Amino acid sequence: ESDQGPEEVVHESLNHPLLDIEIDGATGALIHVTGGPYMTLEQANQVCDLMTARLSQNANVIFGARQDPAFGDTIKVMSIITGVAHERLDREMMSADMLGDALNIARRTRERPGSGFQRFD
Repeated sequence: ESDQGPEEVVHESLNHPLLDIEIDGATGALIHVTGGPYMTLEQANQVCDLMTARLSQNANVIFGARQDPAFGDTIKVMSIITGVAHERLDREMMSADMLGDALNIARRTRERPGSGFQRFD
């Protein structure tokens, strides 16, 4: 979210602390831009162009924009980027067997009296 224009809102979005991987070569994006009554379609398109500049040339992009008077001079972008290939993601993917083992451990621990878990259901 930024009141400095398309370049700044994209910069903030792509450099957000929660985005800790590169999106270069991603294969898809869902992008929604919201701005105040002064946001033009050209500005919304510029946000989309800047957001997709690092994606694959064949990326499937779905783009939407709307004006909301409550936003004033602010432009906000929400995006979901898919098809991101990153070595760390491959390493950290949990296999189905590992997930099943983790769930079984949690169930066994929960069933033991005095295990430290408190149920709220």
